[in-house]
Amino acid sequence: MSMHSLASIHRPWWLAFPRLNAASPGLIVPNRLTGREPVRIINAATISSLDFELPGLLEPYLHVQSSTGLQTRKLCELDTVIINTDDMLLTLSYRASLPLATGVHDVDKIGLAMQGYDDGEHLRSLK
Repeated sequence: MSMHSLASIHRPWWLAFPRLNAASPGLIVPNRLTGREPVRIINAATISSLDFELPGLLEPYLHVQSSTGLQTRKLCELDTVIINTDDMLLTLSYRASLPLATGVHDVDKIGLAMQGYDDGEHLRSLK
């Protein structure tokens, strides 16, 4: 089975990302976040109103080398934003997916790097 035909296979329920969302419907954004979106939090912090802008970071990318030597680079998307108003901590979580012909055993090396900060040493062997 080719990599292209794998992309069209129906995902099982546990890979349907919208189903994994535990947020209240009023806290879910309709489109993907890219950074620099304005945020306003009212009555959930020690101050009455907290206003800021999400960081406009360069998106990280996933670099995967298969056991056959094929190298793939996949851009990660901003997936989850967690705002901890108790500790005044912002967490950005990114996600990427890559179809694999026979599963995780296809992966020989994997790495994560930020755009513009690639030192060429980001691949790490899994064996």
